[in-house]
Amino acid sequence: MANQTQLTVKNLRNENKALLTAEQAIQKNVQDSIKNDKVPKIYTNGFINGYTSSDAYIMFQCNGESVAFMNMSFTCLKSLHEGLGKLLSDFELKNNHTVLLMNDIAENSNNQ
Repeated sequence: MANQTQLTVKNLRNENKALLTAEQAIQKNVQDSIKNDKVPKIYTNGFINGYTSSDAYIMFQCNGESVAFMNMSFTCLKSLHEGLGKLLSDFELKNNHTVLLMNDIAENSNNQ
C-alpha cells in the first residue's frame, strides 16, 4: 500500500509540474503577444453582438466608435463565454467586488 501511495504522490507531482509548465507557456505566449507589434491591441468600452445561422460576431466599440469586428464559431463563442465568466468570477471573488453591467450603470445614471 505504501508503494501505491508513493506512486500516486509522484504522479500528482508530475501532473502539477505539467500544469505549471502549461500555465507558464500561456503566460509566455501572452507576454510575447503584448510585445509583438503585429498583434493588434484594442481597448473597448462597448460592444454590439449578434449571430447568423452559421456563426456569431462581436463588434467592439470605444466611445461609440467601432474599433474591431470579430466573427467566431458557436463552439468558440461558448468557450469564450465560459472563459470570460470564469475570469470575471475569479476577479470578483479575489477583490470582494461585484462588477456592474453597463446596462445597470446606464439605468442608474438615467434615474438620477
